[in-house]
Amino acid sequence: MKKTFRYLLAFESAEGIMSVAEFGMYDDYKSFEEELGRQGLASRLINEKEFKSPEFQKANYLDLR
Repeated sequence: MKKTFRYLLAFESAEGIMSVAEFGMYDDYKSFEEELGRQGLASRLINEKEFKSPEFQKANYLDLR
């Protein structure tokens, strides 16, 4: 069975809304992360366990695969 790698990028908008974007490709993830940086928004790569934590349960989810 082939394992699929997921890039989960957590970020908070200027309005304070937490979101998690999921990417299937490194280049897509990196481009989005750089765009957030240009907009002055902090982001961080999270793992599957963090994604399921209470901190992110109410976050907006963006499937960008």
